[in-house]
Amino acid sequence: MEQVLDAWDDQIVINTVHNLHAHYRDSEIYEELNRMVYDHVDGFVHMGQVSEGLFQNEYPETKRNPHEVIPHGRYEVFDNGVSREEARRRLGLGQKSHVVLAFGALRHPEELRLLMEGLRIFSEPKKKLVVAGRLAWANNKVHTGALRGYHSLRSIARPVQFYFGAIDNDEVQYFLNACDQIVIPRKDILNSGDVTLGFTFGRVVVGPKCGVVQEVLEETGNPVYDPESPESLANALNEGVGLVKRGKGEQNRVYAEKFMDWGDIARKHIEFYKSVR
Repeated sequence: MEQVLDAWDDQIVINTVHNLHAHYRDSEIYEELNRMVYDHVDGFVHMGQVSEGLFQNEYPETKRNPHEVIPHGRYEVFDNGVSREEARRRLGLGQKSHVVLAFGALRHPEELRLLMEGLRIFSEPKKKLVVAGRLAWANNKVHTGALRGYHSLRSIARPVQFYFGAIDNDEVQYFLNACDQIVIPRKDILNSGDVTLGFTFGRVVVGPKCGVVQEVLEETGNPVYDPESPESLANALNEGVGLVKRGKGEQNRVYAEKFMDWGDIARKHIEFYKSVR
């Protein structure tokens, strides 16, 4: 590792900060590795203002380096040509249901429990939860505890539909166009691509009061919740129902087009790289 890092000394190295710590894998070894790498980095890109402060507080030695805030770009890579009705027919969802989508890996049983309890309390009578992705722990394998949680979730809140495994790129549009809200069931997070993904497809996004996720959702008027409280999650989902009816999803789409455009984001990266040189 030292040889690799030493070889960087002849290069300009920019680090994009996505997380402060590895998800559910934090350890002294990871901490040491992070500091070794950051000691050889010339500049840092953050996806929100709060990220810069949190990161420098965690790694004060990086204050000597230049930092730049550049938002996450929207997901133009995915097809987006199916209607809500077609998407729901494809996934076997009722046209009158209020569909909440949890998209991506659930990394720990506590995330599944948060979803389970929040959905149970969520008062929308036509609620339907779709979980699309992996139930995976630190070893990237499905855990028996997760499966027990899955069966428990089905027994407590029957309007649940699971799609296990990776979602093909050409299938993403069906999940996003079928849902009314996206929920991010995370306990401790800095950034989430689900914010940008939901905005790209014009959906209301519900996320935890953490990091850049909270910063962007509060700035745009989307619901946030206390990740230690299923009641708070349920309240945020209830708020989301009203926002869906008032056209917040379309406002999110317009926001993504204006502030998450890849042309602008690429230009900002190039300017920052040149300034670091």
